Amino acid sequence: QERASAVRRLYIYGTLAGFLAPALANAYALLRTLFSLALGAYRPGYLTPDNYTAGQTVGRALAALAVLGLMWFYHSRVLRADSLGAPETGTRSVATVRRLYVLGFSAAGLWMTTLVVMHLLRWLRLQAGPSLVFEMGRAALADELARLLVGVPTWLIFWRQAQRLFA
Repeated sequence: QERASAVRRLYIYGTLAGFLAPALANAYALLRTLFSLALGAYRPGYLTPDNYTAGQTVGRALAALAVLGLMWFYHSRVLRADSLGAPETGTRSVATVRRLYVLGFSAAGLWMTTLVVMHLLRWLRLQAGPSLVFEMGRAALADELARLLVGVPTWLIFWRQAQRLFA
């Protein structure tokens, strides 16, 4: 009975979301730092309010990704075991919790992807300006490349899962 409980599923999906959201934020910070370094646009204080060096930012993001990833993986295994013991079919409230999780992260990924398109178009427009704008543009390009590499997979993974559930 406990495995079929809607409150338990709400807790597990909430926990999964609570681990996945900061994991995506740390993946974004990691990629943004790496792209800024690659493009020569890294400035201490620009990427983090605490003036961390690039190495500190990368180290913190990798450590957070490892811990959050392990915790998400463990809870996804618990969810999978619960689903095998008590399938979600026929239980409206349990299925609704799953839909909110899947569609919420799909919407977040789509939102990030939309921001990338808007910001990259603005960045391309600014490239015709003076060199100062170009310097600022490289940092913006690093931000958008990182957002693209986090947003598109998030959107597509969760949207594909929503489509499978629909089918």
